[in-house]
Amino acid sequence: YYTAWAGCSLYIQDFYIEPDYRHRGIGSSLLSAVAELAQQRNSVFVELMVSANNPSRRLYRRLGFERVKHAMMY
Repeated sequence: YYTAWAGCSLYIQDFYIEPDYRHRGIGSSLLSAVAELAQQRNSVFVELMVSANNPSRRLYRRLGFERVKHAMMY
C-alpha cells in the first residue's frame, strides 16, 4: 500500500525471459496479464524495478510503463 498514491500496487520482481524465447511476445503477454490483474484489483500502478542500462526498458515503455515522476529509489 502506498500512502502517497492512496492505493495498492502490484510489484514485479525479477521479470526474465530466457534468451531463446525472447521476441516471441511472451514478455508482452505476461505483462499484459499483470496489467489486467492490476485493473481487476483497482491497483494504482504496477511497479517494475529495472536497471537504467537494461535494454528491456524499450519493451516496458512500449507497453505503457512510465517512470514515476517525483519518486526516487534509494
